[in-house]
Amino acid sequence: MENQTADIEWKDSGVPVSSKFDDPYFSLDNGVEETQHVFIDGNDLTNRFRDGFRIGELGFGTGLNFLVAWDAWARHGAKGTLHFTSFEAFPMSSEDIGDARRAVPAWDGLADAWFLDGFSPAKNPELWEPELLHDVARHTAPFGTAATYTAAGAVRRALESAGFAVE
Repeated sequence: MENQTADIEWKDSGVPVSSKFDDPYFSLDNGVEETQHVFIDGNDLTNRFRDGFRIGELGFGTGLNFLVAWDAWARHGAKGTLHFTSFEAFPMSSEDIGDARRAVPAWDGLADAWFLDGFSPAKNPELWEPELLHDVARHTAPFGTAATYTAAGAVRRALESAGFAVE
């Protein structure tokens, strides 16, 4: 499958919605608060940040998670380098980001924390397949974490099967 660009419908509220997945890119109420709660707090990042900290993300979308993570890093006063690697099959621009199902297994990096932020598992099941989540686990550093907004049973079981402790 060749990379395609995103097909976006912009709501009157200013929130982008994927036409392909019929799902918003972030919370209709407050995307920044959602990212803070789910990914920053969910991975306990402000207590874990250190020089060279690595975040992996499935689903770059608008880049909101990256910006919130960068802001949390700066507000925390962390020194050194923060690494952020994201995988996106349908980028909002023509940049080469890549389908996570192909790019994660080929990636030679590790992440200390993952933001599992694909569209809803019911609308984008490919991003939540057990095989991909096993690849995520293989690319997770010791004591690494993953956070997601979804509580879908199939996703929970796939994460547990991949070796994550799910809570």
